[in-house]
Amino acid sequence: MSSFDEMMFEFIVKPENWRVAREILERGDDIKGRLLRDFWSDVKCAVESGLSVNEWEFKINENISDDYSLLSIAHKSWNGMFSIAYEGLHTRTLIGVYRDFDSHNVSDAIHQQISTVLREIYKNSEPAEDWWCIWFYTGEDFAQLSLYDKLLPTKKKDLVDRYAATMLELKSKSMPHIEAAIAALR
Repeated sequence: MSSFDEMMFEFIVKPENWRVAREILERGDDIKGRLLRDFWSDVKCAVESGLSVNEWEFKINENISDDYSLLSIAHKSWNGMFSIAYEGLHTRTLIGVYRDFDSHNVSDAIHQQISTVLREIYKNSEPAEDWWCIWFYTGEDFAQLSLYDKLLPTKKKDLVDRYAATMLELKSKSMPHIEAAIAALR
């Protein structure tokens, strides 16, 4: 142990400090969960404020710690075929254009067409997969405790604004291509 670690240990195990330390240890996951839920809820609100709620559907998983937890937006005219989504809200989060793979209206050719066009716009995106036309990591890993410093109520605004802006930008750049593909289906 470093001298700092040793000093912290000695401080924490003093009887007058232990009760508070134990409470923090017992409630740590609950506190992290609330910070994370509040952050994603704020991102959702910031995105909603930039869109017409009459034209867009907004979804967020109640269980943020689910492996495939999503915060997504989809234009109502897309009929559930595509959405712009963050996935993995509690871990190494990614964002991308999500294809409802179960939608039989979207052929692999259309999926690939959208992927090709968007990969030209987003050079740093990952290759298309069954569920994703394009996707890329946000750069943050919400599994890292150090990131929670940015999620404190007095400090999270910049990160909320960046995540909302990223989602809205992806929506703006993707929407014409998604709508053209859907129009070709009609």
